[in-house]
Amino acid sequence: LANIDEHLGSIGTERQEKLLGFAQKVLAATQEEKSPHPQNSFEKWLWLSANEIDADSKAHGAVNISKWMINRTVQLESLVQELKLTKKAMSLRATASNTLNEAEKDALSDGKREAFLLLGSMNDLEKAMTDCSVGLTYEDIWRHGLEVIDRSADLARTNENVRGVRDRVWGRLQGNLDAEALRALLDSKRLFKLASSPSRTVTFRTYALPWDGAPRKEKEFSFPCTPPTSDARMLTLFKKIDNDWCDPVRIASDYTGENAAVVNTWNKTKIMSFDVSILGISRSDERFQVGSSWFHTGSLWAPNDSKTERVSTQNITFDRPFCTIPTVRLFMSYLDAGREPVGSLSTTSWAENVTSHGFTMRTKVWNGRTDLGVTLRWIAYDPNEATIRSGDIQHISKHLVQDKRGTIRFARPFSTSAPSVLVLGIAGMDCNYGHKNLRFQIQESNISSQGFDYVAGCWATSRMKYGRWSWIAIQ
Repeated sequence: LANIDEHLGSIGTERQEKLLGFAQKVLAATQEEKSPHPQNSFEKWLWLSANEIDADSKAHGAVNISKWMINRTVQLESLVQELKLTKKAMSLRATASNTLNEAEKDALSDGKREAFLLLGSMNDLEKAMTDCSVGLTYEDIWRHGLEVIDRSADLARTNENVRGVRDRVWGRLQGNLDAEALRALLDSKRLFKLASSPSRTVTFRTYALPWDGAPRKEKEFSFPCTPPTSDARMLTLFKKIDNDWCDPVRIASDYTGENAAVVNTWNKTKIMSFDVSILGISRSDERFQVGSSWFHTGSLWAPNDSKTERVSTQNITFDRPFCTIPTVRLFMSYLDAGREPVGSLSTTSWAENVTSHGFTMRTKVWNGRTDLGVTLRWIAYDPNEATIRSGDIQHISKHLVQDKRGTIRFARPFSTSAPSVLVLGIAGMDCNYGHKNLRFQIQESNISSQGFDYVAGCWATSRMKYGRWSWIAIQ
């Protein structure tokens, strides 16, 4: 079978011709010249009857050989067809294998790409751990861990199972926020030598003009403060105001642009003491947008006679839209209020209708007050920013009280240490201002990564029915 093509040829017609030639030779050797017909040996053989052929043993053997050869030819042709089909199947299998190999290569490439993304993400974490200009909290590590789980789900094509693990991990982390998981996270950060440090894009200073037993004769006070960058936005705000009892309160703070902040009083005002804070934020620090709003006697005030109050409104538009609705905090930096009406100094300010593009600033005076000037510094930021916490403190009572004391607990504690910057300031008040010093403040203590303690309001003989203060903690 292996050499059949060599003897009989591989083409059907060629095989038939050889078979005929073979049969002719066999018949020619045995055929006698008895036929009257001048035919060749093969033709003679064709004219033989069946009985004559059967009688001729040699002819019979030739026919058997011919049948055998034809059967073998058919078998060989079937074998060739099967081999062709097998070859085609092998070719298809090879093609499929190549396709699978390409798919495997693509899958491996995708896996490598995802792995590099994970490594890059981890690299960013490590950079954050060693770069003091980058703030990192344990929420960042959580977020990275959950991202690893998500990417693993995509790689393993078992999203449902792996995401189930993700949910359980998330729940466990939340359930152990103040226990083992948190300590482990903190320990891992210490392992990477992460130390919280002030942001290089923010500077902050607080200066206190202490009480020295008598009203100050000076009308201007200057305090040095170097901005973080030459284009920084500088804000000043009051934490404490102590004004002499017989004079109107007229006090203003601002940054001069010469690496100094200035506090001024004018006319008959005699200041006793104050605390002023200076906050500088680089324009490259896109976490924040800041500004100022001034309300005065010439502003448009909408009266509410039933409540003897008036409200003035300003619409603020951000320089650039936020990606989400921001948080806005207000701080007083200028106050001009006479002693009339005798009895109180009642004013407050707040932000409302906040959108990603801006907000509405409102300032209210009540208890019959008509003469007031006030400037509010506002600071807006994305509430999802991991390096910032903020809030308002408010007191409302029917009776006069001296102060409000309490503890602020950050909704999300900072990672390893207390915030590097804690801004506190006045946003509103209702004080017995008539024949008393205006004494109003907020002071902090026991600052930690978890929060801080505060005392807010009046002291000595001064009292309040209402107070509003704002705070921002920055890592």
